[in-house]
Amino acid sequence: MVAVAALAAVVVAAAAAGDVSNSFQSHNSLVPVQAEEAAPALCLRGNRLSPAILLRWVGFCATRLMPLETIEFVDAGFRLANSKILLSHLNLTVAAGETLALVGRSGSGKTTSLKLINRLLTATSGEIKVEGIPVSRWDVIKLRRRIGYAIQDVGLFPHYNVRENVALVPKIEQWQPAKIAARVDEVLALVGLPSAEFAGRYPHQLSGGQRQRVGLARALAADPPILLMDEPFGALDPITRAEVRMEFQALQRGLRKTVVFVTHDIHEALLLGNRIGLLENGELRGIYTPQEFIASADHSVREYVELFRAGQEMFRN
Repeated sequence: MVAVAALAAVVVAAAAAGDVSNSFQSHNSLVPVQAEEAAPALCLRGNRLSPAILLRWVGFCATRLMPLETIEFVDAGFRLANSKILLSHLNLTVAAGETLALVGRSGSGKTTSLKLINRLLTATSGEIKVEGIPVSRWDVIKLRRRIGYAIQDVGLFPHYNVRENVALVPKIEQWQPAKIAARVDEVLALVGLPSAEFAGRYPHQLSGGQRQRVGLARALAADPPILLMDEPFGALDPITRAEVRMEFQALQRGLRKTVVFVTHDIHEALLLGNRIGLLENGELRGIYTPQEFIASADHSVREYVELFRAGQEMFRN
């Protein structure tokens, strides 16, 4: 996007000066396509084009520069030093703004997959890409600062109050104090914890649901485009868990983050996931929309669907 912004400034300035073709030639390295590919009207063979047409072309280039897949696993695998395989030949993509729920039994490779994304683990085969770039080529600190991470036990610092816990990453990023304060107030409001009431409290002064909300606020504080969530609501009582799920669902509708969400709860996966990935013994069994999951004839999927329907039946009775 930096390249697109630079290109926009160049072409508009050039249009005002009446020298479009020269500016295009001198900045051609910024452009992912030839001008003729954008539209027949954009052939720059010495023609002068209006700023409006040029900006339309820049928008086209932007769509070509931005990958549709925010996260991509390409034949990725992970094995331990003792040769035990935890993940094998994983191929999947997560689109920008999508919530992908990963389900499977314990030991199926769900958390391993998450940790490969932010390089808490390193793939032993294949590769993982974030925003089109292999994670091995990312500076690990910069990579992790683009990824929020929410886990079951929250991991709040007990000697920090709520404001200090939420402000941690923006401070590391060296945001201005006024910007940090405003952002903390904003994300606490987003998760239903008004700053005036909760910012000064310490973790031990919060309920389990409130601590989970603070953990989500901290994951969102630096406005990362990606969220990794590993059983984030697993330790909550059923009523609080249902409340926090619904709050997260409403929040995601507005924020449109790219989310990979690990859960053992099929109801949670069906509620929150745009798609559901089923892992079994370290291998991807399939990727489904919630409707496809419910209708699938795969015997592994049917086990989960039957469990889900049994739960619904018990609730009705």
